[in-house]
Amino acid sequence: VLHLTRHPLMMAFALFALLHLIPNGFASDVAFFGGFAAFSLVGAWHQDQRKLVTDAAYPAFHAATPFLPFTGRNTLRGLRELSPLAVALGIALTVLLRAYHSTLFGG
Repeated sequence: VLHLTRHPLMMAFALFALLHLIPNGFASDVAFFGGFAAFSLVGAWHQDQRKLVTDAAYPAFHAATPFLPFTGRNTLRGLRELSPLAVALGIALTVLLRAYHSTLFGG
């Protein structure tokens, strides 16, 4: 996963928030989901800056991994190295969540 992005969890949160901005246009929704996305991206950037100063080994890792998903030179390698079971499970859970989204979350 680190071949895809240096901050997988934070990028997942940002993607979640940005995708929820599309159908939710009320000011409160934009503030919540926009803030969620900004918090994730700024938090990941801040972690990079802090670790660049405090961890002597981090600059090499920082240079070898992309900040934004799928923008690094090893993206294809990262995709090939993902577990097929994990990918299949992720797709299945996504389909189930999408199918029952309105029942679970009312929207």
